[in-house]
Amino acid sequence: RGLLPHDHDIDIIMMTDDTPQLINISHMNFSSDYEIKVQPQWHIVDDTHRSYLLEQGINFIEPNARLFHRQTRYHVDIFPAYDFNPLYANKSIENIQSENLTIYDIKYKWFSYPRSWTYPLKICYFSDIKVLCPAEPEKLVAFLYGSYAITTSNKKCVN
Repeated sequence: RGLLPHDHDIDIIMMTDDTPQLINISHMNFSSDYEIKVQPQWHIVDDTHRSYLLEQGINFIEPNARLFHRQTRYHVDIFPAYDFNPLYANKSIENIQSENLTIYDIKYKWFSYPRSWTYPLKICYFSDIKVLCPAEPEKLVAFLYGSYAITTSNKKCVN
């Protein structure tokens, strides 16, 4: 599989509990080409209650973070996945791993799916770049976008 020729960014999902690690990395000068911006209100689950913070370079309320190329401004959107469904509960106080993960789908509705569709992560190649991918990416894509999206784009490239 490869990059979508009509898309200017890449979307990834990361467990929301790992966001503090991104905050630490964002304070480091880890690259002269890239920077990470973390939405300071990332801990607010409902992003309609978040604010744009343009003075801090935060021109987004969702996702939780973005990895930007400093020159082109192309970016990777880092969306949160939760161990709980925010519609029904706050984070569990028990140290029991949920059987499901919950994310926002493309229509901004909560979508819970089996954790086994994501974990264990597996090595795959994306445009010849070795990356970690969900255990069952086809199931995720089909559920979010429809089964046609596994092999077909809704965009047509024209030269």
